[in-house]
Amino acid sequence: MPATDALNEEHAPAYALAPKHQLAQYAATGCLNTTFYASSGEQLAKVLELCAEIDAEFIARTAVFCRERVT
Repeated sequence: MPATDALNEEHAPAYALAPKHQLAQYAATGCLNTTFYASSGEQLAKVLELCAEIDAEFIARTAVFCRERVT
């Protein structure tokens, strides 16, 4: 098993996700509201930060996919 390369919100060892994977996870889970670990504002800031690193086509495809398939 590969060594961990990041820390999660609990500061426990974890695996870092690529920006596209992170954005897809936010979009698919719909967690843009207050959670145990982050406020809605913090999550929105992270999504905007991720979008600055990702091409517009992937962002649009992610939005369409989630709108059509995620309930």
